[in-house]
Amino acid sequence: MFTVPDISQSLASNSGTLRLTDVRITKFQPPKAYQMSAAPPNQVRLTLINMAVTAIGNMDGSVNIIAPLELQGELEVEAEDVDIILNSALEKTSDGLPHLRILQCTGRIGKIRVVNHNGGVAGAGVDIFQ
Repeated sequence: MFTVPDISQSLASNSGTLRLTDVRITKFQPPKAYQMSAAPPNQVRLTLINMAVTAIGNMDGSVNIIAPLELQGELEVEAEDVDIILNSALEKTSDGLPHLRILQCTGRIGKIRVVNHNGGVAGAGVDIFQ
């Protein structure tokens, strides 16, 4: 199982904070198609088409919409029909070692489902956004 570093995020307009811990990838569907191409000078483009991933982690924080609400529970996120395009450059470090520099990374998510398990009243609000 693959784990993800903890995430802390302030919400827009200082409306709260969100923290995700112990995030782990529980399902991964590899891309149905992929393409790798080269372009001068020393650039590589990787395109991944139609992947799916599910992650689960512990959520806590607070949001102030009308009144302050505590966020808690286990957050499950399922993303389907995911496409990623990664443009990078193969370079050398000052020591002459190979280095891959990311020039651009774009992604598209076709469908996403977010469920808050054991999140109380605020968790039920998260479940609305499916």
